[in-house]
Amino acid sequence: MATGICTACRRLKTLYGGACAGCIDRHIGVKGSGARRKARFGNAEPAAPLGAPAFVELLKSYLSIGDRQVGIRVSKSLGLKRNDDVYVNYINLPKGIGGAGGGAEAENNRMSFWVWGFGVDGAPPPTGKVKLEMSNSALPRTYKLRGRTAAPAAIARNLADFLNKVAAEVPPHFTHTRSA
Repeated sequence: MATGICTACRRLKTLYGGACAGCIDRHIGVKGSGARRKARFGNAEPAAPLGAPAFVELLKSYLSIGDRQVGIRVSKSLGLKRNDDVYVNYINLPKGIGGAGGGAEAENNRMSFWVWGFGVDGAPPPTGKVKLEMSNSALPRTYKLRGRTAAPAAIARNLADFLNKVAAEVPPHFTHTRSA
């Protein structure tokens, strides 16, 4: 916070990013909407909303899961309006392992997620938000991700942080092979 001349009302006041609190509340947003914080510190999310392909690239850039396996694909939803949905399949095994037991090894170390609500053909979501849901998990119950709705950039960060945590903390559970 600094004291200076407000760029909007031209009065000497305490400034939040060049404007006083009253001008920010009046012109930028409703009081209590976080407009002061955003004006002062900026918005951490990218300004442009993300479509499904851009979301996938952002998610891949956030992931640091080491030698674990992850598959991410964009698919069309069912129904009249064929929106894009993102399916994330995480396998908590090193690359190259997972075919033992007819694929049961991978199934015993798997988590899958859906991200719903993107626009049609790579367009950003119409509402500006997408929904993240954990479809299934064979990992310990302490590693469950609750469903949430937020901007695509926030969901990508949240999902990547969760998968990074799982990769760091949960050892592979070998049921059909003897070792890694």
